Order: sequence, then C-alpha cells, then structure tokens
Amino acid sequence: MYSEDFDDSPVALDHKGYYQTTTINMTGVTSFTLGGSINGSYTTDDWFAVNNSRFESKDCDPISTLDWISSSVNISSYTSVTLSADIVLLTSYSEMYVTAYYEVDGSGTWVQFGTNSDASGKTIANGGSWTGDNLSVTIPNGSSSVKIKISHYGTNGSSNAYHDNVLIEGTGSSCTEPTTAPSGISFSSITTSSMTVNWTGNGDGDMVLVVAKESGATLTEPTSGTSYTANTVFGSGTQIGTGNYVVYDADGTTQSVTVTGLSSGTTYDYAIYAYNSTDDCYYLADYETGSQATACTPPGTSPTSLAFSSVGSNSMDISWTAGSGTNSLVVVKESGATHTDPSIGVSYSASSTFGSGDEIGTGNYVCYSGTGTSFTLTGLTGSTTYNVSVYTFNTSPTCYNLTEDYDSQQTLAFNTFYINDNSTSNDIYTSAVGSDSNTGGDSDPFLTISTAISAASDGDVIYIDAGTYNNWENITLSKELTFNGAGTELTLIDDEFAGASTNYFMYVTADNVVFRDMTIQGYENNGSQTPGTSGQALTIGAGASGVLIEDVKLSGNGASGGNPSIVVLANCSVTIRGGGSLCNTWHTAYAGGIEANGNGITLNIEDCVVAYNYKYNSYDGGGLLIQNSNATTTVNISDSYLYSNDASDGGAISQRSGVLNVTDCIIDSNVAGQTSTSVYGGAVRM
Repeated sequence: MYSEDFDDSPVALDHKGYYQTTTINMTGVTSFTLGGSINGSYTTDDWFAVNNSRFESKDCDPISTLDWISSSVNISSYTSVTLSADIVLLTSYSEMYVTAYYEVDGSGTWVQFGTNSDASGKTIANGGSWTGDNLSVTIPNGSSSVKIKISHYGTNGSSNAYHDNVLIEGTGSSCTEPTTAPSGISFSSITTSSMTVNWTGNGDGDMVLVVAKESGATLTEPTSGTSYTANTVFGSGTQIGTGNYVVYDADGTTQSVTVTGLSSGTTYDYAIYAYNSTDDCYYLADYETGSQATACTPPGTSPTSLAFSSVGSNSMDISWTAGSGTNSLVVVKESGATHTDPSIGVSYSASSTFGSGDEIGTGNYVCYSGTGTSFTLTGLTGSTTYNVSVYTFNTSPTCYNLTEDYDSQQTLAFNTFYINDNSTSNDIYTSAVGSDSNTGGDSDPFLTISTAISAASDGDVIYIDAGTYNNWENITLSKELTFNGAGTELTLIDDEFAGASTNYFMYVTADNVVFRDMTIQGYENNGSQTPGTSGQALTIGAGASGVLIEDVKLSGNGASGGNPSIVVLANCSVTIRGGGSLCNTWHTAYAGGIEANGNGITLNIEDCVVAYNYKYNSYDGGGLLIQNSNATTTVNISDSYLYSNDASDGGAISQRSGVLNVTDCIIDSNVAGQTSTSVYGGAVRM
C-alpha cells in the first residue's frame, strides 16, 4: 500500500543547513511531508536531508524535534495492516533518538511503536553500521486510514541518524470495484508544453483517475486501497511506479483535464481509470488509454532535389538536398501501400535494407536517418515501383517538417543467365550444351560460372543445370547474385581432381548472395589464401549480410590447415538452411564443417545435417567452431542433426567465444580426442 525507500526522492530537494539553504524545497515530493520546528536556524553541523537513498539528520537541536510524516494511506479494504521502518545511528549516543508513531483516521493522536525505548519513551537505535533496527507494529482492524511519523531528536555533537524502508502492508479484502471503464479519449488545445485530455464516458465508478507518463516509461496501474494526490502539472502529482504521474482525481463532471509542464515534441501516454472512492477500489480489468505528442517548432525548409542513380534490379542510390533541420529521415514504401507520415516526438531506427527498418503505419519503412544526404537502398525487388519520402527534422525534441520531398522510382527487371556442361542429360533448365561464346540464355547457356558472373549485374539470377563442373576455383564474388542448381544430386561443383592444396570455390564479399540446390565438393586449401582465414569451399567476408546457403551439400572438402568447408568472418550475416542435406563429410584430415570467426557475426544454421566432419591433431570443433569473437557474435542452431563428427575437443561443437543458442537439435555419436591431445567435450565444448 505504501513504500518509501527514498530511491526516487530528488536528492537535495529538502536539504537544509549543511547545504546552506534557508528554506525547504519540497517540489516533486508527494509521498511525505515534514513537521516540527523545521524553520529553525541550521548550520553546517545541524542539518537534515534525503541523502544516499535514505532520510538523514545531524544534530537536530535547533528545532528540538524533526518530524517526517508519510502521506495518508487508505486501509479500509485491508486487514492485518503492518507498519514498519528501518532506523540507525552511526554511533551510539544517549542524546540522539529516532522514534516511530502512527495515527489512524486523522484522529490527531500519535501512537508510538517499536522497541528499544528508554525511560523517557524515546526509541534508541543501536549504534554502528547501516544495519540498524527494524521497528514494526500490526494495528487493529477497522481503521480507514493511517499515517506514519518518524521523529528525529538530537543535541549538540550527537551522531547522524537515518531512517529508510518505510512500509505499510496488509492483507487485501475484496473491494467493490466498478464494472465499466471510461471511454472516448481524445486530445485538444495541444501546445508545446500542454494539452487537454478529454473523454466521453466516466464508467460506473463515482470517481475518475487519470495517469500520465512519457512514452517509453512502463505503465504501472494504481493499487486498490491506495489514494493518490493529483496535480495537473506533469510530474507534480503522486508518482505510481516510475514515471507515472496522477494528473486528475475527481468525479469526472468536466470529463477533461488540461495537463501542463510538458516537454516540446514529446509523446505522452494516458490511462483513465474508474474507481469507487469508498474503499479506493479501481477497475483494472479495463481502462481507457491514448497517446499524444506535444507540438514543436519544425525546421522551416523542406528537403529538395530528390534523385535516383545506379538503379538496379534490387538496389538504387538515393540522394537529396537537405532541409534546414539537423537530420534527414527517408521513408520508402512499395507503390500501393498507404502513405503514413512519421510521428512528432518519435525517433525511428533505420536500415538501408528495405523492410528491415522501423515500420510506420503499414508498409512504410525507415531506410535512412542521419545527417547525410545520400545512401544506397538495397533489398528491393526487380520491376517494382518504390515511393520515397525525405523529411527534415530536429532532435531534442524530435520534430519533423511533414512537408516532405517525394518521388518514385522503378527498379530494373532482373536478368537470368544459364550455365550447362557439355551434356544435356538430366537437364531441367536448358536445351543445349554450354559454351562461353553463347549469350547465356536457356537455349544457348554459358559453360562456366566466371563468364556468367561477368555478364550479370546485382540482383540477377544464374541457373546452373545438371552436370559436373570442374576447376571452378578461387572466385571472388562482389555482386549480389543468386545461384540456383538443379539439385544436390544433379549439380556438382567438383574440384576433387585439381591436384592443388590452394584452391577454394568462392570468397563472397557482396550482400544478399544466395546458393541453392547444388553440391560443392573436393576443394582443398591450406588456409593461406585471401582473406587469410578461408574456408575449404566457401568464405563469407567483408561484412557481407543477407547471405543464404540453402539445400547445399558440402562434401569431401579438406586439406591441411584445419579450416572447415564454410568460414563466416567478422560482421557477416549468414543463414545455412539444410533441408536435411549434409553440410560436409570428411575427406582428408583437418576439414571440419562450419566456422564463425570474428566479432559481429550472425550465423543461423537451420534444418541441417552436420556429419562426418573430422579435424586432426590439435584442431577442435569438428562440426562447428566459434572463435575469435565477443558477445556481438551469435550462432543459432535449430532443428539440426549433428552426428559422427570428430575433433581434438568439441567433436560436434566447440564454442571458444561468442554466443551460442541450440534449439531442437540432436547431437549424437560425436568424438573428441586424438593421439597426444587433450580431450574436452565429445559432443560440445563451451
């Protein structure tokens, strides 16, 4: 019902003496008052204060007694009401006292409670450190309200005294609550520092309580049996929880309250409750809520000269001339989605990948927020029209000029290219054998992937038909392309007979690259190739994001150096989705399956089989290795089967660093330890 631990009391608001104040400032303090001869003459040795999250006094002799008094608490619907407080003296001193009292029903009679009383009736706290004594009492049932008073008394040279953790608790009995809530919230007369909150229905209680908070603060409901003090100046009424302030407490005749003391360009949330005043019983099953931002003064000049360049099938460059605000906000939607402006007082998170930033309304995505005047928008769909709005705004407060610069741009249609070997057997995409002198169509496909990559642009799709493709080696991919095979048993990218230990398939440095439906096998490199830490088959590096490896079988890749089939480097985002295919089967020593190496990695492994991966001697993490990373690297494994992997330690998984989440996986028959090596974790080492 009541709790005061002084953690939320403003420090120095009620200091006197030591802080050389001549009057007491109680602004913002609603849960207690001060009494006694508090306007006496204080010096640097005679003072009181809220200090270090407790109420403290020193040598209170100028006023004889300093009284701290709680607000009145309605206890009419409670039984077994207990009052308690902690008190302490830093050192034992016979002329320093702290005494606790309570008063019921506003009677004016204060009843002392607690132990350690001397002959004069004052309570003496034990001296020493802040352990102190706890004073408590259970008052008789039947009272309607209660207050606690804690009196500090001291003489010249006496010790510091404290009290803290003042509680009024009880067993709640059922109260008579309303059955309908207020309704019809609306807002009017909105200025930079005030607004009027209106409602059309009071509910069926005899009183209405309105609570306000800044957007972002956690809503805390009122407590039945507790009365609150309202103040229309935001922050001055009773605080419920943290940041929830009572701004109205009346019978609802006016059905409105004008709230002042607000900050410009800030969104405020309101909750309107019905309650019965007989026992302060609040209807919490339903209540009316609404939000509204205060007005602000927006920048006067809007952005201009919105332009598009380097338009591809899945990306485009956007530039503009800034308005007079400190920042620009760019909102993008597909043509057809309903346009929605940003809200005053709301800050948004942006992403240059369409669909990944904050969504405003439906389908309006924040793609840029900052002080620049250009960026590259990615994640687009070919042959699609996008509407772009550029706003100027100021921060502190967040205030948008809602007259935006606006234009539309259609992405290019993506191109498709085809690859085939020297046979048409089992082909599903093409009708002719491949040749690099062809144009790359389905009836005249290319022969090699390097030719197709050269012909393609960002967003294009390359189909690799059934066949075995040898000596596709050491490719660096800097374009956003999709590679679709004909299936893991039909499209085989095979380097088994190359005879070199320095070959890898591909080093990916571009975003949004996709590999599907193929097998990559037989690659052997010793880990010394660019970028230094490289996979036997695939390396994802240079901060590439949105990379998808789906239904791809990696088999028989391995050579000296200990690097696995797939290596994901720092700041990359990769999903490996198996569909039940093998990620890698061991070929020679050292291979391993997958490695996350560096900070800022997001690696998702879904529905994969990671099996028969083998690391020799001192190499660990046969199936998966996470290393050289901090908590910014996260690896998530779900619905996967890790079995028959072998390493010096961590047969299936070795987590040397980073964050690992494993969900709904089977880890079975994995082995740790080879000759002359330590053994840690046949299944998982963490």
